Amino acid sequence: MNMLLDASLKNVRYYGLGELENLPDFNTHSTVGIFESTVKDMCVDYIRPQDSGNHGRTRWVELTDDDGRGVCIFNKKNYFSFSTHDYPEKQVRDAKHLEDIKRGKMTSLSIDGFMRGTGSNSCGPNTLSEYRVDMKNELEFGFSILPVCK
Repeated sequence: MNMLLDASLKNVRYYGLGELENLPDFNTHSTVGIFESTVKDMCVDYIRPQDSGNHGRTRWVELTDDDGRGVCIFNKKNYFSFSTHDYPEKQVRDAKHLEDIKRGKMTSLSIDGFMRGTGSNSCGPNTLSEYRVDMKNELEFGFSILPVCK
């Protein structure tokens, strides 16, 4: 799920894998903890824009403004992955180069209950089978959204 939030929600605090971006098969460099950052600093600027800044094994993430008000997304039963950017996801799909991204107009938050590992078989090896999402069986995922008022 991707949601567009007000640009003032630029402060990020989360409990999960950090502090660098990670994926299910690319996370041995990450530790579980509570991390703080900003939306802008969590994005990884690749020359050709693509999804970036993913953080897995997350239990909760807060996005707040400078006064500490915002939203908290959590799932007490299962982990989830999230990424956040200061531009809409649509720009990533449409952009050819990093310079095509227009930043700072909003906060985009993506929540994923299931995340495939790296590799796509388009320019290298396919993802190992244990890091693929098996869609032959029914998948179910949910999360809660709460206000944050400090």
